[in-house]
Amino acid sequence: MIWWILILYFLGLALVMAEFFVPGGVLGVIGGVLMVGSAVLGAYHFPEYAFPLIMAKLFGAIVVIVGGILMLPRIPTLQRMVLTDDLTHGEQGWVSDKSDYSLMEQEGEVHTMLRPAGIVMIDGQRVNAISSGAFIEPGAKVKVIEVHGNRVVVERVDNA
Repeated sequence: MIWWILILYFLGLALVMAEFFVPGGVLGVIGGVLMVGSAVLGAYHFPEYAFPLIMAKLFGAIVVIVGGILMLPRIPTLQRMVLTDDLTHGEQGWVSDKSDYSLMEQEGEVHTMLRPAGIVMIDGQRVNAISSGAFIEPGAKVKVIEVHGNRVVVERVDNA
């Protein structure tokens, strides 16, 4: 019977370790179930050693998990699975959306109802815009007050 306990335990450890290479959760859950089954069988057949047996199995599982986390980035063939580059804003050419600061202080006409988002025509160009809070009907004159990336904020211009 001791062989079944050991086989279940080491098979469970192997499946938990395989979870690091084939992600998805299935192998890890099956491995965990096999390790728990091994602990239950061990405690049932050797009740006088139940506590040390369970602690040893728990320690082994923790060692495998921590070892997998620490060793995965160091295996040369598996380094492709680990993201090592970081893209800093602007330095490596990555920018989510550039701000068009030439729109600042420009005036235009509302093309579609701004509630609060809609389309504004500025110098014959359609611009997605957001009103500064109020709904603005089509045909109203607006002025750009803020530009952050693709977010263009406008407010109504009074013709007084």
